Amino acid sequence: MRISTGKPKRVLFARMRVGIPMGDLKCEFLRRFGITARQFNAIRVGLEGKIASIRERRPELIAEAESRIQRAERVIRILEAREPGSEKLHQKKRRLGSLRARLAARIADRDSGRVRLCFGSRRLFHKQFALEENGYTSHAEWKEEWRAARSGQFFVIGSKDEASGNQSCRAAVEDDGSVTLRLRLPDALASDSKLLVIPGVRFAYRHEEILRAHAAHARSGGLREPPAPLFPETRALGANWALPAESRHANRRQYCSADVVDDPSLVEEWLSIVLGTADARPHPASSGAGNPQVLPARRRRQPGGLN
Repeated sequence: MRISTGKPKRVLFARMRVGIPMGDLKCEFLRRFGITARQFNAIRVGLEGKIASIRERRPELIAEAESRIQRAERVIRILEAREPGSEKLHQKKRRLGSLRARLAARIADRDSGRVRLCFGSRRLFHKQFALEENGYTSHAEWKEEWRAARSGQFFVIGSKDEASGNQSCRAAVEDDGSVTLRLRLPDALASDSKLLVIPGVRFAYRHEEILRAHAAHARSGGLREPPAPLFPETRALGANWALPAESRHANRRQYCSADVVDDPSLVEEWLSIVLGTADARPHPASSGAGNPQVLPARRRRQPGGLN
């Protein structure tokens, strides 16, 4: 996955800093890297999350730097009185100068809106300057690990109405409790099949909760959230909850909201408001006092389509 997730993310970060519109970047990246639109959106969202995290963390880092400078200045004053001209005092002053330079750089980045992001981590980057101390026999060995770290993650994005995952990655629970993942490969990596099947997956963190969530979603039929809110007309008449209803006029399976009124005497009035007729007939479900009445679902008009 190195070609499909690492390099596009780094190139996108560089192009975003220039200020190129995202729409132009999307068309370019789909052709250049052979990825789908959903995969581009996942790279973009993951990158925007990293940038937002850095900006949110920046005020805390500035406050921490200011606190460290104050402590260093306090220590230097004590050493100047007790050990003037000592090596320890010299090193403390060097440390103070480094802290002040770091604080000035962070304040400048905050004022300019600049974001510094190192793909692969700064810690691993600095290990190349001390290869033997960090367990490397050559710079080529470090570089191989560096390249793997820069492309060692990928993010898949979905929608709340997609079952068992999303378009890019779907999960199926096996009889032994393991999970089989079906990952949608980028077009640049797909050969015989566009799917990469990964069987026998067991998550090290909250695996049982993932299985329970998957089972609950399967029992709900994929409808994760309640239908659309009640319409104002029915809410004014006393409707207080809604249930899913399948549209009879849809050319495909879809759900729409069905308003529920507890008082059967209000059904005829509700119909007259919705249909705009004065001689509306009561809904057949209005027989039997005390039972909630399910009123006809109102579908949204689709642009350019039949209703």
